[in-house]
Amino acid sequence: MKKIILTLMALTGLFVVSGAKAEWINLSNGLDELDIHTVAAGSKDPAIIFAGSNKTIYRTVDSGMSWHQVLRLPAGDNHIWSIDVDDADPKIVYVCTDQGIYKSEDSGRKWSLFFVGSSNSTKKVLCVTHEPDHPEILWIGTDRGLFHMNQKTREIQKVNGLPDVAVYSIFLNQPKDARKIITTDRGIYRSTANNNSWEKVFSAQEVSENDQTNKDALQQFGVEEVSVTPLFSNLIFLANQNKFYAATKNGVLQGTDNASTWHSLEGQTLPDKKINFIAPSQKTFYAATDRGIFQWDDISRSFHEIYAGLGSNEIRTLHYNAIGNYLLAATKKGVYRLSNPELTMPAPSNEEISVVQAQTTREILIQFSNEPTVLEIQNATIQYAEVHPRKIEEWRNAAARSAWAPTLSFHQTYSTSDNIDIDRGGTADVDKFIRGPREKSQDRYATVSWNLADLIWNNDQTSIDSRSKLMVELRNDVLNEVTHLYFERRRLQVEMITVPLKDLPVNLEREIRMQELTASIDALTGGYLSKRLSEIQHSASKK
Repeated sequence: MKKIILTLMALTGLFVVSGAKAEWINLSNGLDELDIHTVAAGSKDPAIIFAGSNKTIYRTVDSGMSWHQVLRLPAGDNHIWSIDVDDADPKIVYVCTDQGIYKSEDSGRKWSLFFVGSSNSTKKVLCVTHEPDHPEILWIGTDRGLFHMNQKTREIQKVNGLPDVAVYSIFLNQPKDARKIITTDRGIYRSTANNNSWEKVFSAQEVSENDQTNKDALQQFGVEEVSVTPLFSNLIFLANQNKFYAATKNGVLQGTDNASTWHSLEGQTLPDKKINFIAPSQKTFYAATDRGIFQWDDISRSFHEIYAGLGSNEIRTLHYNAIGNYLLAATKKGVYRLSNPELTMPAPSNEEISVVQAQTTREILIQFSNEPTVLEIQNATIQYAEVHPRKIEEWRNAAARSAWAPTLSFHQTYSTSDNIDIDRGGTADVDKFIRGPREKSQDRYATVSWNLADLIWNNDQTSIDSRSKLMVELRNDVLNEVTHLYFERRRLQVEMITVPLKDLPVNLEREIRMQELTASIDALTGGYLSKRLSEIQHSASKK
């Protein structure tokens, strides 16, 4: 054990500049709701941050210590898509919604419905950006195409030469030749050199074809998939690499310096191909997925996850603030901030250090060999949530057996008769009514029937198909969540061994975080983890 600690101390000295201690900080204290969809920050005052839920905009002026609601959308079919803070004048803030653009000119204190669509009833606005050399010109991406607006004259014009489809991101004045680039439902478009027309430089069909496997998997349930996920999310340009990157539902695309050629980014081994958003920093970019946040390392050509302190792995959008040098994450469980994110980039190491690291890694991880494996935890989760695949098979078998079960019916009839007769007597006699004894009759019988058509197709199968699809989705959700918690707990265990600290508050925070992760796993497994750890500890004490 002493050998391990000494080796780790040497490695820690070599890699202290790697910033391995950088952690996400929860800024959600004071938020009325935690399901946050978008974030943005001031370009001059990094303490001012805006966060948007489905219908509400919140603002903090003290780096997240307190939040206040500044905009609430009216009731009805309305949704917030994005927030844009003017780089030249941070007091000007735009909020894109289903009903148009809300604008504030005093950093969010007062709002007005600034853009309500055009003559063809376009209202849903997905993104907005300024013309850098002409700040009065606003470019607007809607669900029916691209528009530009003169904010002084309020003149709105639709950009010709593009299809009437959703525009998800707009990039103006590409550094080399000042062209405009947008992402749409049909692909990536780039303006020509004179900006008078547009050309498609990447087809959405290539993304759709890659996604066909997922659609085929759903066909086994007999349920038609209705996709609500856009093919593209957003597009960025990294000046230090002189490359474009685009987020899609099937991974990250890389574009050349003039955006004329695109291909799938090599080395992107991500646990979730659907990229919700990408955000550029000074040296690299970050990808938001439903399985966490990942930093791109262009040297090793790979992604690595930034997880420490992050309370949710479902990330909606990201925002990098250059002045404050921090990264913001909008998640299902609030807003998080990572300071100096580029310090988390792994430092290059020589072959000798790599060998020592490999040996040390095995020696460290073997200390957890007695703990439950991730497969055990996943199986316990499936059992506790009652989402085991055999449950679907049991449904189908029961439906098949029901065809052989007969329909049994019981019947009963009951009747009575007063038995009245007429005695007419002789010719001169008066007719008489004679009442005999009352007659009663009662019949009981049973019938048995089979519907032989059910042997070929049982109508219950349709219901089972729908329930199966929902169960598969639920199983994937709970497994993703418990897997993320399991490995975050393991990373914290390794950190507590490899980076021993004498700082009592930090150690207390680590221990509390460990208990929190254990409790979260217990909540998904019915207490399985704590029970197994207790059994292991009890067994070890007897030896």
